[in-house]
Parts: sequence; structure tokens; C-alpha cells
Amino acid sequence: MQTQIIPPVSVLFGALNIIYNTANNVANIRNPAGETYVYADTMGGRVRGTKEASRIGKSFNQFRGIAYSKPPIGDLRFEPPEPHEGWEGVLDATAFKSQCWQMSIVTRQLMGDEDCLFLNVYSRKAYTKDEVPTTREGLHPVIVFIHGGLFMSGGSNIYRPKYFMDEDVVLVTFNYRLASFGFLNTGDGVVPGNMGLKDQTAALQWVQDNIIFFNGDPKRVTILGESAGAASVHLHTLSPMSRGLFAGAISQSGTALSPWGLIDNPEVQAQEYGEGLDCPTNDTVLMVKCLRTLPAMKIARFHVGYIRALAEEKHSIFGPTVESRHNGSYFLPAPPIELLRKGRINKVPWIAGVNSGEGLVHLIAILRNETMRKTLNSKWENFAPVLLSYQNHENKSALSAAVKRFYLNNEPVSQKNAKETANMVSDRNFFLDNHDAAIMHSRVAPTYVYYYTYEGVFALANLLFSRTPLPLPDNLDYLLGTGLNWVTSNLLRRRRRSKLGICHSDEMPLLFNIPLIRREITPNDVDYEFSRKLINLWVSFAETGTPDARRAEESVTWNPVRSDNRDLQDVSLKRLRLDKTFAIIDEPFFRRIQFWKNNSISYL
Repeated sequence: MQTQIIPPVSVLFGALNIIYNTANNVANIRNPAGETYVYADTMGGRVRGTKEASRIGKSFNQFRGIAYSKPPIGDLRFEPPEPHEGWEGVLDATAFKSQCWQMSIVTRQLMGDEDCLFLNVYSRKAYTKDEVPTTREGLHPVIVFIHGGLFMSGGSNIYRPKYFMDEDVVLVTFNYRLASFGFLNTGDGVVPGNMGLKDQTAALQWVQDNIIFFNGDPKRVTILGESAGAASVHLHTLSPMSRGLFAGAISQSGTALSPWGLIDNPEVQAQEYGEGLDCPTNDTVLMVKCLRTLPAMKIARFHVGYIRALAEEKHSIFGPTVESRHNGSYFLPAPPIELLRKGRINKVPWIAGVNSGEGLVHLIAILRNETMRKTLNSKWENFAPVLLSYQNHENKSALSAAVKRFYLNNEPVSQKNAKETANMVSDRNFFLDNHDAAIMHSRVAPTYVYYYTYEGVFALANLLFSRTPLPLPDNLDYLLGTGLNWVTSNLLRRRRRSKLGICHSDEMPLLFNIPLIRREITPNDVDYEFSRKLINLWVSFAETGTPDARRAEESVTWNPVRSDNRDLQDVSLKRLRLDKTFAIIDEPFFRRIQFWKNNSISYL
């Protein structure tokens, strides 16, 4: 039996799924009787929402669970989204609706529904058709957030708006189809793929058609995403289908070039998928017809096999793919690297950045578990190419040896060299593509890059590296240790400094009030000032298309890449360091990513 390394990233998303699902059940409760309702019209009909207060007490409206597309069920399973036909009377938008089908990677708990294409709107004002503004004067910029989750998990409901609603901005969050429901591609046009990305485009079209009813300016829409959401954002800047639907883009910790962000050989994946679900595979039309008859829960449960195989085969997860030329309407007509090299980019300004310790998210399971660590070290030549995304390199063996020598001084992976190991993973899976994508994007549109180093109360690495002093099985020790760390940081308010860097997603609780992940950040909180600065910086970009550090009360000027690199050479880029005090710095990782380029791994 082949030895497996449980996919390290699964620990992150599995843990978040547990917490998010619990948080959603706790927090998705209607306001008490006697609450004040607020009404708005949309092209689909009237909606009823509720009033809420931001963290500094500003009143705003929240409309939750508005359908933006027809339910993708029955014959619409695996099909592109279709516009919603609307509703009679008033739609109750006072509570969240279902998230999309997914399976918790840790608990194997199924959650969600196939009828899941809902969005949430948070705004200062709301109008009926008789009240809607006739000019753009006084309209607020719009930020549309796309959640992460490796295209396999996640949802919009846990990203709460209180912090953004301190400012005059409209915030929209939404669900999109995940895993095979959203990303099956038969390779021959029968199922063209990227349904989840097309859901995102449909949500953006809904924003264009309806956001004025919420005092939003359709000409000032910025898309913001983190992780898989960040890769999605960058893909929208390359997609002809999304052209004209937004004016600016922000990618936090992911790009269209991220090695985990594009699936090769989707037709092989589709064949394995159909066979595993006992559908005929010699004819894709018959296979898909069979798949459409299966209960959604059976399909969702089947995804556990793909989760288990994450470390072995790249085509074991579902995600974005290049679409078959059999289909005339493409979200992604060519590989992102080809589109970038040819300058086939929607000409909108783009902010792209990374956290200093991104790679920690891939190492948590390995560094916590002695068996996994021994497996990685004893079979380095087998597993290093998977962990570091160079399975197709012409000389994997030599590169594996060079990687170990360059980053680890030929030492085995251990807690002692955790920082060096994290740098290794960060460089290959986050920093290299971010650097190269920024240079290519800047040939067409203003591009701004950042390096995030602020250490807040919430630190994912501390949370997930936590251990108990008890002799427990690793999974139980992990869950109890995580719980104890949460109590320490949220209830006892003890801050534990990380020595390994700022992990993937550490910034998210500073942008959104996320139930149970971190206590709400109020003006007296230690993280309040930086949270306010970061939100003001993003809002300034949504307002004007240029990020203005003065809005964050910082004196630095954040120039686009091209102004500091007019010949677009492969040089160290000037990045805005996002910390308590902003600063312009050279890339701390530039020398390290040259190692990969010198070994024939480069996007430029």
C-alpha cells in the first residue's frame, strides 16, 4: 500500500470548516421581535432586510440570502448559471441561506445544499424603485468579496461586515459552487468546467444590475479575494466573460499562476470521477446524464476520496481549468500564463500581495505529526515534488536534492528548521507566482504589490501548532490544543508571539468579524488601529482605483510596479510592508525565488 502524506492544507480548511459551520449555526438567528425592517427593490423583486450597527456604531442595512441565479439542480447541475426569474411579493432577506455542498476535511461531516447561489449585501442606504438615485453623485464604492477554501470548501456567511461598514462602502459576499459541482470538466465540451467561476461572474453581473438599489456605484466595483478567492480575482482579470463587470481587483495570497490554482488534464479526472460513482465512462454524454441522477449528498460524500488523495495526484482536487474549444463561451480560453504573456488582460488596476509565512499552512500537518515528518524525510524525492509543485520538472531528482541543500542545508525537516521549511514552501507556492504575475500584469494596468507582516491576536500557526501536555492521539491532541489556544487568545486575551511568520489567512479576522474565530475588534482592542488602517487602504482603492496610504494615516507613497521598474526586468520589486507602520521595502524573498528560476521554474 502506498504511503500517503495527509494533505497539509487540509488541516487548515478542515479546522475552519468545523469552526465556520458552528459559527454559522450560532449566529444565523433572526433578530428579536420588534426589530426594524428595511426594504429595497432589485430586478428580481423586493427584499426585506434588517438594521445593524458597525463596530463604531454606524447604522447599516443587511440583506442576506438573496438568490442571484436559478438553483443549479436537476438538468442545471454542472451547467453554467442561469439568471434567477425573480419572486412574487417580498423576499425575506433577514437570515443567511445555505452554503454550497462540501465535506469537512477533518470531521467528514457533509454540509450545504445544491440550492446555494445566494449573496449578501451590506449598505448604508437602500432604495425602492421610486427612490433610486438618477445620478452617480453620492453613490458609494462597492467591494465584492470572493471567499477561499481551495475551491473545495468555504462560504460567504461567516465573513461579517461590521468593520467595513465603519466606512461609506457597499460590501457584497456570495457563495459559488465547489468541488465537482463547480469545477467538473469532461474535456470535450459536454461539461465545459469552471461553473463555480461562472457563478462568480453571475454574481458580478447581479451587482451591475442591482447595486444602485443599495446606493452602490456600478462603475466603482472592486473584487477582493483571499487564497482561492484571490486566484479567482486574478482569473477574472484574464477572463473575457468578466470584462466590464468591475473596475479594480485585490488578490490576497493567490494569483492565477498559483501552482495549486489550475488543474491539468481534467478529462482524466472526469473519467476517474464517473467510474468512482458507477457511471458509464465510454460516452461522456451518458456519464453526465448518469451523474445528474445521483443524489447530491452521494456526490458530496464521494469527495472524501479526492481529499484523501490530495498529496498524490494533482488531478485529485477540483478547481479551475482551461476550457475545451468545443464550447463557444469561455471563462478561461487559454492557460493563464499564456494570457498574461500576451497581455490579454482586462485593463483594471490590481493589488496583489503575500503574507510573510504563507507556507506554514502547508506544513502544519507535517510538523505536528512525527509519522508524516518521517515519511517526508525518508521519501524526499517522492514527496518534495508534490509539496513544492514540480511534479512535471524534467529532472525532479536533481531538483529535490538541490532544494534540500539550498533551504535545509541537507538537514531533515523538523521543528528546528520550521522557518526555513516554511520559506521553501512560501517561495514556490506563493511568492514566485506573485512576483512574476505582478510584472506581467503591470505591462497592461497599474499593479501594486505588498508584503504583510502584521502580527495580530489571531495567528493561525499558533492555533494549529498548539499541543496539549497529554499523551493523546494526534487528531484529538490537535483539536484539544486548538481549543485551548482559542480560549487563551480570545477569553484570557493572552497574546502569543509567532516566531515563524504571518500565516496564510492571518489577516482575515482583521477585515471581517468572523464568529468564534476571534472576538470582535472594538476601538479598545489591540488590533483595532491596524484593522482600521487596512480597511481604509482597501476602501481608498475602491473609491479611486489608487490605494492611498494617507487614508490609513501613513505618509508613504505606494507606487505601482511599473513606475519603479520601467523596463519590466526581473528585479526585486518595491512592496508596501503592511505592519503597524507602513514602509516601502525591497522583496525579502527575491534572492530565494531566483533559486527556482535558475532551476527552470519561472513564469516570465
